[in-house]
Amino acid sequence: MASILKEMEKQSQDICPENFICSNCKNYKGACACEANVFIAFVGANMSNCRFYQSGRKCPYCGRVE
Repeated sequence: MASILKEMEKQSQDICPENFICSNCKNYKGACACEANVFIAFVGANMSNCRFYQSGRKCPYCGRVE
């Protein structure tokens, strides 16, 4: 349990929109879900150091990142 609390504390540091890059990542599927099985503590978390980040493009029709 301590590792989850530690991760939540880390993701709470320096919260600002540009730090939450999951919305531009191919692995992000909305809310706190990630196909790379990365724990996202909350929407708006600082995930700028995620090693599984893969840049994607947002579909203008469905809004899904591909």
